[in-house]
Amino acid sequence: MGLGLVRTPPRGSLVHALRAAAPGDFQRIGGGEPSAGVEHFRDWLGNELSEDARRDPAERRYWPLLERHFAEPADGGVWTDDERGRLVTDIRNGRGPADEATLAAGAVVLGRPFVVVRPDGSLSEFGPAGGGPAVLVELSKAGAGAGRWGSTEPASGAAASAPSTPRTPQGVRLPRPKPSVKPAPQPARPPQANLGVDPFAGRAGNAEQAERQIEPPGIHP
Repeated sequence: MGLGLVRTPPRGSLVHALRAAAPGDFQRIGGGEPSAGVEHFRDWLGNELSEDARRDPAERRYWPLLERHFAEPADGGVWTDDERGRLVTDIRNGRGPADEATLAAGAVVLGRPFVVVRPDGSLSEFGPAGGGPAVLVELSKAGAGAGRWGSTEPASGAAASAPSTPRTPQGVRLPRPKPSVKPAPQPARPPQANLGVDPFAGRAGNAEQAERQIEPPGIHP
């Protein structure tokens, strides 16, 4: 018995693959409607992570494990609130390396281990250890009417398209979100005098015009 590939729609491909791997969780997220869970999954995931980040560090449920999926900085520094906020924003908006971050966060928050079969046949492991992991497949490119991510289901004989006894999965080390960088304020430029203009030019003519304007009516020189 092997695993057969289940393709997903092009839009929201990864989230559809996660729903196929964890249908009960998505039904709960969608209030009993699995399709609603797909539509709101990124926002739901962002809300769970944001709420967890507001807890005291010792009481956080998700971030300690999630942060292990990301590379350590060269200086060994700890995560900042800015980094956590940027990661949540990327997951909500689906931008940057959002699929990888969504995989890591989804596995941690759902409490389900995921193993991803990469296009080169290597395996990446996300989420908590232990238990039978759900197997997802990352394709080298999207197909006709199908997305780049797929889930798996039991298959037999020649129908199997994903390994039933895969290689040892490797832990994932994703790049950390870059901190926000505010542009440096530009120094104010001192006023520059225009030395090519005579500041007194035209004043005499203006004075003569003013004198003519205050002459009594009916009197002309």
